[in-house]
Parts: sequence; C-alpha cells; structure tokens
Amino acid sequence: MVLSQKDVDQLLKDLQDNFAAAFATGDASKVAAFYEPNAVIIHTGQKVYFGIGAGNGEYLIQRGFFEMNLTGHVKHPYEQIFKRQSDGHYLITRDEFDM
Repeated sequence: MVLSQKDVDQLLKDLQDNFAAAFATGDASKVAAFYEPNAVIIHTGQKVYFGIGAGNGEYLIQRGFFEMNLTGHVKHPYEQIFKRQSDGHYLITRDEFDM
C-alpha cells in the first residue's frame, strides 16, 4: 500500500487527535489501546518498555513536540512509530519522549 504525503499527514493528525483525547480522559486502558502488543515505549535516559516479538509491516513515523502545563508551559520532544495492522488501522509500536 503506497500512501501519499497528504494521506500520511491526515492519518497522523487523526491518530494524534484520538490519542490526545484518550490521554485527556485519564483512563490508562484507553491510552493502552493505541499500542500494539510489541510496542516499545522509551523515556529518553530512563526506562524502556517493550513487548515480546517483532514483525514486518508498514510503518508511519512522526516526530514533534507535546506540551504540558504541570510546572509551566513546557514543550517536550517525542517520536512515535505506528505499524499498520491487518485490518488497515495503525497502532503505536514505538513511543519515545523526553521530559
């Protein structure tokens, strides 16, 4: 499946909007639903969390900044890799952030 840059941009925007909405609920199970079973979560310079196994597939990669207001307005860098699932939707397979 070949995606245009416009398609990739829209998919990533939709994924990020939905992820942010799930995160805002404070419900960990809603956030966890965005991660595939073999996902890797990396807190730069801290712990790494990962599932078992690996696979091949189509990936989308996004780097950017997220903003938090816990101790003032601060922007933090992140990188997420999304893997296309057999039903066509994407789940996070790697999530790296620095805070």
